[in-house]
Amino acid sequence: MTDWAHADGIKDLLKGASKFGAKELLVLEHLKGAKGPLSGQTLAAELSVTRAAVWKHIKSLRTAGYGIEGTPSGGYVLGSLAHRMYAHEIPGDHIFHFNSCGSTNDIAKELATAGAPDGTMVIADEQSAGKGRRGRSWVSPPGGIYMSVVTRPTMALKAVGLVTIAAAVAAVTALRRNHGGGKEAITIKWPNDILLGERKLGGILCEMAAQPDQVDWIVIGIGLNLGAQSQSELDVIEPGPAYIPVPEEESLAERVKFVHDFIPELVERIRQIGDVGLVSEWTELSSTIGRHVESDTHSGVAVRLENDGSLVIVSNGTEVPVVSGDLVYG
Repeated sequence: MTDWAHADGIKDLLKGASKFGAKELLVLEHLKGAKGPLSGQTLAAELSVTRAAVWKHIKSLRTAGYGIEGTPSGGYVLGSLAHRMYAHEIPGDHIFHFNSCGSTNDIAKELATAGAPDGTMVIADEQSAGKGRRGRSWVSPPGGIYMSVVTRPTMALKAVGLVTIAAAVAAVTALRRNHGGGKEAITIKWPNDILLGERKLGGILCEMAAQPDQVDWIVIGIGLNLGAQSQSELDVIEPGPAYIPVPEEESLAERVKFVHDFIPELVERIRQIGDVGLVSEWTELSSTIGRHVESDTHSGVAVRLENDGSLVIVSNGTEVPVVSGDLVYG
């Protein structure tokens, strides 16, 4: 691990992250690429290990959820992938996967404080203390997408409000690429919600550390009801949120594809902060503009997003900027 990963408390924090040995991953790679059964003898020869070592790695991979099957001929076949978003299933460096954790944002913030580089990701299959804005909880049953990304953008503090805007555009663009053909549209609701039709599909939570004149880091957290969840697992929330159901055998591929699509979109949208194009994209993807809304302080019709990320509504004939808070659609 790099120096920042050896900082006080970080090694202990990462003890809960999923870990695979190099040989285990090589066994998995060979099984993924095989066109037929691979014998223990063949794997042992290719990896320069004993057959006993191969068997140990097979057992470990099975425990991790990989459906490795024995054949009558004595070979091994990868029948199914694990349904967890292990770091090695996702392209990139500095990715940490947890079967379960309190909050990916909390872990990512500690990593960022210790010096984790831009692009570091924390992913969990479920959260016990998932977070939304204003200290709200985010129900995070197994099967959804719960991830946080450490970013270190070079920007003025006044532009920080646009990071949530950029992340929302990136998320909806990635989602629409694979799930945009349904009867209900996937849209953005100001400031940080992702909707499927009129119900919440996911949300974004950005947290940061800054100096008086510069941003140190921003952690972008995203939670999405995309995967092998059931509606019953989500109906503990009122009103019930939306989810995109995915068959269990396709769940991993769908979630990995979202991350694969989302990250480059996020990088590009953060780069666009300050450009009018980002606001235009948000407006096109949003369901907020043109709607009658109620904020914490005003009600009226949302008419535009400003270049600082604030929302302008017309209330009693007067344009009023809404900088923060929640919206209720009328």
